[in-house]
Amino acid sequence: MLELGDQRVDLDPVDPITFKLEGESDWAEGDMEAKQSIEFELVWWREAQTAEEGTLNTEQTEP
Repeated sequence: MLELGDQRVDLDPVDPITFKLEGESDWAEGDMEAKQSIEFELVWWREAQTAEEGTLNTEQTEP
């Protein structure tokens, strides 16, 4: 189970999980500031024969 803030998801990977980190900057000539962002992503594969089996279900938790 992974819980972040008020979101929770059950994880059941059978293979290793890959952790990806991506960053980007957005600036143009004449701008007075630049937008910067970092994205974290967990990636894994699991067997699924149907769309329902392949769906990752998240749920809201109490704040």
